[in-house]
Amino acid sequence: MPQLTATFIGSPPLSLLHQAKPGMSDITIRVPRDIVQALRLPPDAVAVELQRELGVALYQRDILSSGKAAALAGMNRWEWEELLGARKIPRHYAEGDLDRDIGYAGRGE
Repeated sequence: MPQLTATFIGSPPLSLLHQAKPGMSDITIRVPRDIVQALRLPPDAVAVELQRELGVALYQRDILSSGKAAALAGMNRWEWEELLGARKIPRHYAEGDLDRDIGYAGRGE
């Protein structure tokens, strides 16, 4: 599961470092310290929650697929679907997707 670590760099901003695994990129998101302090989250949950929120936001805007957004959020498929349901976030599911799923289910695979 991808991880984000939060460390203070220099003066005000908090840096969220996405730790790369083979085949992954390093991305740094700088968040001003006052914003981090304003979050209503335990300090050890900030990085994970921000990564999760990024996955949700990119999925809602149809920038990432559900599977990729779940991976970015550090969640398995079931956790991701539960999160989307709890937040009443509509799935991006087209008629063609339904046809494919029905065909897949009909084959018993």
